[in-house]
Amino acid sequence: MSALQPFVSEFKGKTKISSEEFVKIFSEFDKDGNGFIEAGELDSFLKEICGDNEKDLKEFKENLLKKYDENFDGKISMKELVKVLPTDENFLLQFRESHKLHIADFLKLWYHYDTDRSGFLERSELNGFLHDLLSKQNENVSPQRINDYAEAMIELFDSNNDGKIELNELAKIISVEENFLKNFEEVSMDEFEKIFAHYDQDGNGYVEGTELLGFIRDLMASKSDVIKSTSTKDLESYQKIIMECIDEDNDGKVSKDELKLLFK
Repeated sequence: MSALQPFVSEFKGKTKISSEEFVKIFSEFDKDGNGFIEAGELDSFLKEICGDNEKDLKEFKENLLKKYDENFDGKISMKELVKVLPTDENFLLQFRESHKLHIADFLKLWYHYDTDRSGFLERSELNGFLHDLLSKQNENVSPQRINDYAEAMIELFDSNNDGKIELNELAKIISVEENFLKNFEEVSMDEFEKIFAHYDQDGNGYVEGTELLGFIRDLMASKSDVIKSTSTKDLESYQKIIMECIDEDNDGKVSKDELKLLFK
């Protein structure tokens, strides 16, 4: 059986596992929490892949350590296990660090880690985000380090003390662009062209998906302080109302002419 086959029953049948799932798997087998799957822990891990056949287990263990144990210490770290399991590519790698995130990219990031679409990053989802964040920064990653960062983030940014990270709280953690609409008091035709071009991030002639949600978030914030408590569920509700008003051809996206209706 290939090492690339998911092995925990919860994840069987998946061709790729998320960062959140990866951290869960590693933590399950890193029983002593020292940041490594070692000795008996590694045997338990491999039995999930190979079964109980001792010959296959011994051979597979030798091959796995030979191929993936980069520092030859006889144990597997998180960094090494990433190469064994069929994990999704680190989602954060697609975003450059040299500038603040476009609002549409910020919302893409949010939806990637809010896997249950609850409108919050609960602890396991936050752990997945932190695994990617620390790996992207080439820091030493272990379950304990992830837990330490999660505790610090919740203590610093969880303003309502619910043990979860909300959309506006994550915006304080990640460098997001300033509200683009706050640059405009009166919107002329030339200024409207700039606005449309900014939110039509992919340049396909429509504002849609996270582009539209980003525009709605900025529009709300430019009119009041309501954004301080706005969740993705709120944004989706406002999106539905706005689309009923301006999506004249009912194609689920907003053209330049349709967006102009909001500025008249």
